Amino acid sequence: MIQIVETEEEADVIFTSTHFDQYQQLYAHNPAKFVNQFPSENIICCKDLLLKVARRATLQTDVLERVEHSDEIIAETLNSAKPGWAERLHPKWLPIGFDLVNELPVFVRHYLERAEAGEDNTWIIKPWNLARSKYIYVTDNLAMITKLAYTSPKVIQKYIDRPVLFNRDDVGHVKFDIRYVSCSNQSLLLSSTNMTCSGSALLTNPLRWMSLTSMRSTSP
Repeated sequence: MIQIVETEEEADVIFTSTHFDQYQQLYAHNPAKFVNQFPSENIICCKDLLLKVARRATLQTDVLERVEHSDEIIAETLNSAKPGWAERLHPKWLPIGFDLVNELPVFVRHYLERAEAGEDNTWIIKPWNLARSKYIYVTDNLAMITKLAYTSPKVIQKYIDRPVLFNRDDVGHVKFDIRYVSCSNQSLLLSSTNMTCSGSALLTNPLRWMSLTSMRSTSP
């Protein structure tokens, strides 16, 4: 039986939508209490921090630099004019991205370099810490991107303009997103979620197209 209580002190399980950082206090006073987060998970959940961590990991792998020097190297590389400077900062599994709060001029320089080289310039703009496709946009319009940068904290990443698509008989070719969630207590409960969105008109109007992959979901 689940009972809702009024305070965290009364609860056996704390399920919060805000960042929780009182782990030492929780362990000292209530070691049997559960919380729906783990220490430092925001470096994975917040898109701006995930981008920074991925850059640091890439530099440590590629040039074997120590952690305390990685931020200096990142700043130096962002201001570099050498060919391939943006690619050098990112792992191969992560599209090139920038923090629009602190790196808007750097992004604009990279955008113009791609335009001059005739490369695709479709980008996806996402808030630092929102979900379910809220305020996510896909566009190749530099003026729109710079305006969005001033509306709220956002990151921008190169949009995968040639994704793998799944063919559905009722819709046609669609993007797909498969996520797995597992919960354990005395018994193990497994669930999966498959998310799709239409890809038929994916980039026909990139100025106004909003990413909707996470808005439609089905569970078996």
